[in-house]
Amino acid sequence: MDQELQLKIERTFDAPIQKVWDAWTKPELLRQWSCPNTFEVTEQSGDFRVGGIWTETMTSDKYGFTGKLRG
Repeated sequence: MDQELQLKIERTFDAPIQKVWDAWTKPELLRQWSCPNTFEVTEQSGDFRVGGIWTETMTSDKYGFTGKLRG
């Protein structure tokens, strides 16, 4: 049975909106906070317009993870 899974992340940050946006959209900043210690971001790209696609791939010596957001 195919089911579409959804993940909704909601968080309030005590930071300027531009700083939060940059942390999610700039690969060099995303790498600093989004990976567990044994992982690294090996691919990240995004079209951050409505309907755009965001992709991130994280890998380690034992595991891999790929995420894609569809608008």
